[in-house]
Amino acid sequence: MNRLPRLILVGCGARKLPHAAPAKDLYTGPLFRAARAYAETHADAWYILSAKYGLVHPEHVIEPYDVYLPRLNAAERQALLAQIAPCLDSLGYETVTLLASAAYCDLVRPLLANRQIVEPLAGMGIGQRSAWLRAALKSQ
Repeated sequence: MNRLPRLILVGCGARKLPHAAPAKDLYTGPLFRAARAYAETHADAWYILSAKYGLVHPEHVIEPYDVYLPRLNAAERQALLAQIAPCLDSLGYETVTLLASAAYCDLVRPLLANRQIVEPLAGMGIGQRSAWLRAALKSQ
């Protein structure tokens, strides 16, 4: 059976290191760490959705920041979308799995209209998302 190439987008986290680091290491919360582990084992490629930096490659070094997507105004959200859209277009994956909060999923879903979107964490709270990711990692 042929599997479609899969891209996973992971939502950033509020807990961060106090210094610049590769994006995959900057976020230190347990939910992000679980989503990262899932992405590293289930994706052909994965990126991080950041309210400040847009779509971030896991190896890209970034500075810590305090920007929260739900607090962005309409103009800031449009600027973020304008930053993310060309990056997503250049990646060209047919299947995109979203491992992010509803706010991030709602933000990027319109940019993925021509792709197969998988949202295994949709409708779950933080605890449920963590439990789902841990169970998925254990069942490998």
